[in-house]
Amino acid sequence: MEFKIEEIEIIFPYSHIYPEQYEYMLQLKRVLDASRLSSKGHCMLEMPSGTGKTVSLLSLITAYQSAYPEIGRLVYCSRTVSETEKAIEEARRVLHARDIKLKNLNKILCIGLSSRRNLCINNQVLETREASEIDSRCRDLTSSWIRDKFKNDPSRLCQFNEGFLSDGTSSILSGVFSLNDLKNFGKEKGWCPYFLARHLVSVANIILCSYQYIIDPRIAALVSSNFPENTIIVFDEAHNIDSACIEALSVSFDHETLIAAEGQVEKLKNKIARLKKNEREILNREYESLIQGLAHETGIVSPADTSFQLLPPEIIEEAVPGNIRRAEHFVELLRRFTDHLKDKLDCERSENPIKFCLDVEETQAIQQRHLKFCSARFNALMRGLQIEQLASFTALSLIAEFATVVSTYSKGFVVIYEFIKIANREKKNIKLCC
Repeated sequence: MEFKIEEIEIIFPYSHIYPEQYEYMLQLKRVLDASRLSSKGHCMLEMPSGTGKTVSLLSLITAYQSAYPEIGRLVYCSRTVSETEKAIEEARRVLHARDIKLKNLNKILCIGLSSRRNLCINNQVLETREASEIDSRCRDLTSSWIRDKFKNDPSRLCQFNEGFLSDGTSSILSGVFSLNDLKNFGKEKGWCPYFLARHLVSVANIILCSYQYIIDPRIAALVSSNFPENTIIVFDEAHNIDSACIEALSVSFDHETLIAAEGQVEKLKNKIARLKKNEREILNREYESLIQGLAHETGIVSPADTSFQLLPPEIIEEAVPGNIRRAEHFVELLRRFTDHLKDKLDCERSENPIKFCLDVEETQAIQQRHLKFCSARFNALMRGLQIEQLASFTALSLIAEFATVVSTYSKGFVVIYEFIKIANREKKNIKLCC
């Protein structure tokens, strides 16, 4: 059906509209007017479950985008992948109705965005079901240094990523692509659906994804960092945002994680020793890139790395502290920090991050400023040393992430030491809670 809300022509994909839906769209339209005219367009709208708020929102915003082209793209965030997929199907109905009315003149690209685990079509990677292992295997087949190393042996690379890089980076698409649509399209073209979706983010009119792509600073770099100010961002079921935000910047680990991290430190020390003896040039390149500072846009360190998003902008612009630029010095810092965390497991109290960092400096001579760079420095080290099977360094990566978060943020955070009894066995945890 078709009707007007003030000056906006609405194309609604159903033959009937509830009064609540019309009122919802009217209020939303006025919010968009306020944003367009005065940059004051934040709002919170509530409708009872089952009254069609998703289709109402999509119908109004797509019509508004058509009437006012200066309005930016729509990013629709849901709590779970299944809820994202439901929203994509509603978007398909809305855009199909618009296509029929407008005779396909209004070309719109709508995509679903998700993780490698949900978009990968490479059977070699999908042999495991663990998300971290899938990410690691993907990087082992697609990293730039891996591609350089095996450029004459395509069997060691991901055929779908190679196909996308060869033929897909200039592709221009329109229509609605759910996660399954992207996977089927990728199989048909021989292109990686994950990297295709990442590419299409820059040109899509409507993007549907989970909360984490906006609120988790480690993931937001993939989506929101380059969005213009006129982007429309919608959080569905917004009462879940507080718990999602807490989860995004909370870090937890136990004694077993620290033992694993110790073993991973030894692996890195052995790797560095071998490189010093046989391939010192790799270490030299890794070191030289760090001298340029974390904001350097070429070489081993890239600001596109999600670990950078844990750091405030003023820190990103700094150079890595001199005493952790050398790979062996940084790995030694991680060893001392891991030892400190093992000692802290016996604490029976909580403390704020400021007190925690002062204690680290007093007992281990590790300054708070050095801890802030740990996550970004660790990821740069993994690339610089050309480490394969990144999943085998998950524990140490978690410790580096903890170091960065606990030293960067203090207000609203607390370090908790807890003892949990599981099956008559005491388990010790350290948890940084947001």
